[in-house]
Amino acid sequence: MEENFIFDTLKRIGSTCREQLAWLVGRIEGPALGTDEWRHLLNELRIFAMSSAGAPSSGLEVWPIDLKELPREIVVSSKTLRAALQKAQYGILYAVLDVLERVARRQRVMLRQHWVAGWDQKRKRYLLGVAPEKDTFRDAVLRGVTRCVLEHGHLLKECQASAKLKPGRKRKDEPKPMQAVCGKLFVARKQTQLYCSGACLSRTLTRKKRARKIGRTRRAMVHTKRRSRAGATR
Repeated sequence: MEENFIFDTLKRIGSTCREQLAWLVGRIEGPALGTDEWRHLLNELRIFAMSSAGAPSSGLEVWPIDLKELPREIVVSSKTLRAALQKAQYGILYAVLDVLERVARRQRVMLRQHWVAGWDQKRKRYLLGVAPEKDTFRDAVLRGVTRCVLEHGHLLKECQASAKLKPGRKRKDEPKPMQAVCGKLFVARKQTQLYCSGACLSRTLTRKKRARKIGRTRRAMVHTKRRSRAGATR
């Protein structure tokens, strides 16, 4: 693997757990990928796994990547990579998405690791590591995700803002659709952040304001009707 590609990739994915978690989420919520872009993303994942402290064995540097993990016809027919992964329901990235969605929904996450205690001759100490003969590219990536989640998983959220309404008028006889939510994964800047973007925040505040206005108008109409009925009975 070329040094320039490794250096550029490390700049993109970041050096801290928070930066790497945001990079993962951004890639998954990003546009769908073609075959070449898919190969590029898996190579980025390899560097992400290798950059995790003590995560993968050195053999992962030459670990083969199977492009059939996500069929091209599923990728190109989806608007986002997340939608493609949800259709496919298998592969390394789907396992990553499953972990991220569970964390964002505050569900329990079960992870299988092949940890071993090995003797370090230089330090004269036992150190926690991974059994090289049992290590896989998939496990190494998930270890990197686990490390990011343990440090900043509390900031990973799923936007609950109301989804943007589709343009165009609805027919009078058309049933009112269920109120959908944005549902986008994002890494919050702080614990109190609830929405993934300023647009979602603005849309939510506008709808709440409109709902309060409609509620006040309806209460005023009910009050007026009651007063008129009371006056008519006198």
